[in-house]
Amino acid sequence: MPLRKIVIAQWLLDLGRSLGARSMTYVPNGIDHNRYRLTHRSKTTATSSDECSHVGFKRSQDGIAALQLAKSQFPDLRVVLFGNSYRPSWVPEWMIYEQDPPQDRIVDKLYNGSSIMLSPSQAEVFRFRRRKPPLAVAPSLRPT
Repeated sequence: MPLRKIVIAQWLLDLGRSLGARSMTYVPNGIDHNRYRLTHRSKTTATSSDECSHVGFKRSQDGIAALQLAKSQFPDLRVVLFGNSYRPSWVPEWMIYEQDPPQDRIVDKLYNGSSIMLSPSQAEVFRFRRRKPPLAVAPSLRPT
Protein backbone atom coordinates (compact mmCIF):
# COMPACT_ATOMS: atom_id res chain seq x y z
CA MET A 1 0.00 0.00 0.00
CA PRO A 2 1.55 3.35 -1.00
CA LEU A 3 1.95 5.99 1.67
CA ARG A 4 0.39 9.41 1.33
CA LYS A 5 3.01 12.10 1.75
CA ILE A 6 2.31 15.11 3.95
CA VAL A 7 4.12 18.39 3.33
CA ILE A 8 4.10 21.47 5.54
CA ALA A 9 4.91 24.11 2.95
CA GLN A 10 3.44 24.96 -0.43
CA TRP A 11 6.91 25.00 -2.01
CA LEU A 12 7.43 21.38 -0.88
CA LEU A 13 4.16 20.41 -2.55
CA ASP A 14 5.26 22.14 -5.76
CA LEU A 15 8.70 20.53 -5.60
CA GLY A 16 7.24 17.09 -4.99
CA ARG A 17 4.89 17.44 -7.94
CA SER A 18 7.75 18.61 -10.15
CA LEU A 19 9.66 15.46 -9.16
CA GLY A 20 6.71 13.22 -10.00
CA ALA A 21 5.25 12.56 -6.55
CA ARG A 22 1.54 11.89 -6.80
CA SER A 23 -0.17 11.31 -3.47
CA MET A 24 0.72 14.37 -1.41
CA THR A 25 -1.29 16.48 0.99
CA TYR A 26 -0.41 20.02 2.02
CA VAL A 27 -1.09 20.71 5.71
CA PRO A 28 -0.53 24.40 6.45
CA ASN A 29 1.30 25.52 9.52
CA GLY A 30 -1.06 25.87 12.47
CA ILE A 31 0.72 28.81 14.08
CA ASP A 32 -1.19 32.07 14.34
CA HIS A 33 1.25 34.51 12.71
CA ASN A 34 -0.85 37.45 13.89
CA ARG A 35 0.02 36.48 17.45
CA TYR A 36 3.44 34.82 17.18
CA ARG A 37 5.38 37.47 15.35
CA LEU A 38 8.31 39.76 15.77
CA THR A 39 7.01 43.07 17.12
CA HIS A 40 10.37 44.68 17.88
CA ARG A 41 14.03 43.80 17.84
CA SER A 42 15.83 43.42 21.12
CA LYS A 43 18.19 46.33 21.65
CA THR A 44 19.39 45.31 25.08
CA THR A 45 22.25 43.10 26.13
CA ALA A 46 22.32 39.74 24.35
CA THR A 47 19.39 37.79 25.75
CA SER A 48 18.29 34.21 25.20
CA SER A 49 14.89 32.88 26.17
CA ASP A 50 13.39 29.46 25.72
CA GLU A 51 11.16 26.90 27.30
CA CYS A 52 12.73 24.80 30.03
CA SER A 53 11.31 21.36 30.69
CA HIS A 54 11.83 18.34 32.91
CA VAL A 55 10.94 16.11 29.92
CA GLY A 56 14.13 14.34 28.81
CA PHE A 57 13.72 14.48 25.03
CA LYS A 58 13.41 18.28 25.14
CA ARG A 59 17.10 18.33 26.14
CA SER A 60 16.80 21.47 28.25
CA GLN A 61 19.91 20.48 30.21
CA ASP A 62 21.90 20.39 26.95
CA GLY A 63 20.63 23.85 26.06
CA ILE A 64 21.61 25.13 29.49
CA ALA A 65 25.09 23.64 29.10
CA ALA A 66 25.47 25.48 25.77
CA LEU A 67 24.32 28.73 27.38
CA GLN A 68 26.80 28.28 30.22
CA LEU A 69 29.60 27.93 27.64
CA ALA A 70 28.36 31.08 25.91
CA LYS A 71 28.23 32.91 29.24
CA SER A 72 31.89 32.05 29.89
CA GLN A 73 32.80 33.85 26.64
CA PHE A 74 30.18 36.60 26.87
CA PRO A 75 29.70 37.57 30.53
CA ASP A 76 26.88 40.01 29.72
CA LEU A 77 24.68 37.23 28.32
CA ARG A 78 21.25 37.25 29.96
CA VAL A 79 19.14 34.08 29.95
CA VAL A 80 15.42 33.87 30.67
CA LEU A 81 13.89 30.41 30.82
CA PHE A 82 10.24 29.58 31.34
CA GLY A 83 8.23 26.46 31.96
CA ASN A 84 4.93 25.20 33.26
CA SER A 85 6.29 23.74 36.49
CA TYR A 86 8.65 24.69 39.29
CA ARG A 87 12.21 25.84 38.60
CA PRO A 88 14.38 22.75 37.99
CA SER A 89 17.25 22.36 40.45
CA TRP A 90 19.72 22.12 37.55
CA VAL A 91 18.98 25.65 36.29
CA PRO A 92 21.93 27.85 37.37
CA GLU A 93 21.12 30.70 39.75
CA TRP A 94 22.28 33.36 37.28
CA MET A 95 19.55 32.34 34.83
CA ILE A 96 16.09 33.86 35.30
CA TYR A 97 13.24 31.34 35.46
CA GLU A 98 9.58 32.24 35.02
CA GLN A 99 7.00 29.67 36.04
CA ASP A 100 3.94 29.43 33.81
CA PRO A 101 3.99 32.92 32.28
CA PRO A 102 0.89 33.93 30.29
CA GLN A 103 1.10 33.50 26.51
CA ASP A 104 1.04 37.25 25.90
CA ARG A 105 4.13 37.66 28.11
CA ILE A 106 5.92 34.79 26.34
CA VAL A 107 5.35 36.41 22.95
CA ASP A 108 5.65 40.11 23.80
CA LYS A 109 8.38 40.12 26.45
CA LEU A 110 10.30 36.85 26.31
CA TYR A 111 10.48 35.98 22.61
CA ASN A 112 10.45 39.57 21.37
CA GLY A 113 12.89 40.62 24.07
CA SER A 114 15.44 38.05 22.96
CA SER A 115 18.16 38.20 20.38
CA ILE A 116 19.10 34.51 20.65
CA MET A 117 16.72 31.57 20.38
CA LEU A 118 17.79 28.11 21.42
CA SER A 119 15.79 24.94 20.86
CA PRO A 120 17.73 21.81 21.84
CA SER A 121 14.81 19.34 21.60
CA GLN A 122 15.81 15.92 20.33
CA ALA A 123 12.41 14.89 19.04
CA GLU A 124 10.53 18.02 18.06
CA VAL A 125 12.29 18.65 14.80
CA PHE A 126 9.55 20.83 13.33
CA ARG A 127 8.18 22.25 16.56
CA PHE A 128 8.49 25.98 17.01
CA ARG A 129 12.19 26.46 16.47
CA ARG A 130 12.13 28.01 13.02
CA ARG A 131 9.01 29.98 13.73
CA LYS A 132 10.24 31.79 16.80
CA PRO A 133 11.51 35.32 16.36
CA PRO A 134 14.57 35.40 14.13
CA LEU A 135 17.40 33.09 15.03
CA ALA A 136 19.74 36.04 14.79
CA VAL A 137 22.83 36.32 16.89
CA ALA A 138 23.11 39.58 18.78
CA PRO A 139 25.79 41.88 17.35
CA SER A 140 27.77 41.58 20.59
CA LEU A 141 28.01 37.80 20.10
CA ARG A 142 28.98 37.73 16.44
CA PRO A 143 32.48 36.46 15.74
CA THR A 144 34.91 39.21 14.83
